[in-house]
Amino acid sequence: MNDITSKWSPPASTERLDQTRWVVVDVETTGLNIRKDRVIAIGAVEIAQLKINLMQSFERVFDPGVDMDHENVLIHGLSPQELQQGTTPQEGLREFLEYASGAPLLAFHARFDKHMLEKESKKWLGASARLPCYDVADFCQAFFPDLSRQLKGLDAWLEHFGLEVAERHHATCDAMATAELALICLQKAMAEGIETWGQLMDRVNASIKLHQSRHML
Repeated sequence: MNDITSKWSPPASTERLDQTRWVVVDVETTGLNIRKDRVIAIGAVEIAQLKINLMQSFERVFDPGVDMDHENVLIHGLSPQELQQGTTPQEGLREFLEYASGAPLLAFHARFDKHMLEKESKKWLGASARLPCYDVADFCQAFFPDLSRQLKGLDAWLEHFGLEVAERHHATCDAMATAELALICLQKAMAEGIETWGQLMDRVNASIKLHQSRHML
C-alpha cells in the first residue's frame, strides 16, 4: 500500500502566506494518555487565501470499539450510541489524510494532536506518518509576546479576542475557534511585513528559542 502520508512536506520557504492552504485540526480522544488512548473524533477546517472556507470543513466520529469512562463522555459529549454509529478508524483516518492532502496542519498545543494522528495512522493504516503540524500557541507567543505571559490555554486566548465557541470540546467547533485565532496571528504577521512561509518560521522559531532561554535562566 502506498503511504498516504508520503506527500507531506513543509511548504517552500518562498511560498506566500496568503497563497498557502492550511488545515486546522482538533482531535477528541478516549483520554490524555498518548500511549494507550485512542482518537474518537477528528474535526478540521480549511484556511485558504487567509480566509476560513466553511464549505470545506471535515468531521468524523470513530467507533473506538472500547467502553468509555463516564468522565471522558462528560468532556467530549459523545454518547456511546454516537460512537457506535461512527466510522471505523481506518476509514476515518484515511478520509482525513485525503482531505488534508499534504497541507500544513495547525492545532492548539499541536504536539498532542500530531502524536495521536501519527500513532493512529501507523496503527490502522500502516502509514509511517511524519505530519508537519504547527502549534497555534507558538504563533500567539511570537506575535503577541506580552499577552502570552498572561494568557494560558486556548480558552484564555479565545476570551481575550472575543471569539466564541459553539460547543467546546467538539472537534469541529474547537478547530473553527483555533482557525480564527490562527488567522489573527497570520494577519498580524502580514501587517508586520512577514509574507512568506520562511519569514513566518523564522519569527516563530526565534520566539520559541527566546522563550526557552528565559526559562533556563
